[in-house]
Amino acid sequence: MTQDDPYLIGRSRQETERLNRQHQFYHKTIGYLLHPSITSHLATVPNPRIADVATGTGIFLREVAKSLPPTAQFDGFDISPDQFPAPETVPKNMRFHVVNAKQPFPAEFIGKFHVVHLRLLVCAMCSVEDWTTVARNVIALLKPGGAIQWTEGHFRAMLPVLRSSPVPAGTSALDTFMGLWINAPEMKDKMPLDISKAFGCLLRVFKELGLKSVMRDVVPSDRLGEWGRKEGTEVELALFGSGMSREEEKLLKGMGLGDEEVQLWKEVYPKAVQEKEEGAYVMFPIHVTFGFKPSR
Repeated sequence: MTQDDPYLIGRSRQETERLNRQHQFYHKTIGYLLHPSITSHLATVPNPRIADVATGTGIFLREVAKSLPPTAQFDGFDISPDQFPAPETVPKNMRFHVVNAKQPFPAEFIGKFHVVHLRLLVCAMCSVEDWTTVARNVIALLKPGGAIQWTEGHFRAMLPVLRSSPVPAGTSALDTFMGLWINAPEMKDKMPLDISKAFGCLLRVFKELGLKSVMRDVVPSDRLGEWGRKEGTEVELALFGSGMSREEEKLLKGMGLGDEEVQLWKEVYPKAVQEKEEGAYVMFPIHVTFGFKPSR
């Protein structure tokens, strides 16, 4: 994390792999890449242009491109290029740009997109003003009639859950582990108890900024049963890792954890992994907020 790049989790090769795995988990759990109302809109557009903000590895664009015509154009935006795919692997109709979404986008992108997609910006947001600012900046990218879709996990509501099996698993280590993460000093403002001060404001903000047909789709992270329970828990456990490596310890201290808390993290992590293997899992709601810019 730097002043210019507030992303707490780092941009290592392991994080790139975790992000790609996380994408598959969210896609399968939610049940769509783009809400059906948005794909219906795209079906009427001969040459759609799609933006993915906070694109990371670009995996969303690669996946959504499979269902769109070859005349479609795709633009990924991120504050850091560190996880962009290698240029030689990127199709000709896909481009990646270094942009800070908390600042107005360059004029060349304003009003040019049929769809703008965002997902999991929570670790880069510091206040309700950040959410409003980014919403305003990305809505400016839309063409008249264009759609925005923004997905966030309600991690403040994350709870260790006992698997419904004959032999319930313990959850004390998972509970401690998730508590250290969610209550870390640098995370409290990003994930306040009152979600209206974070992503929960998007429903209101979208409407205030003039979007129509604004809706929110809420999906439980364990919707797909055993696979989803295990996969979702593994993705979250991998977020900051065990704390054993120098880089992982640096990330933990970047969250504001002190030496004693970092040591507790290292001690509890393998126990949390063991509880997961025994059937315990974490569950949290996934919120998808979307809306449309008026045609004129």
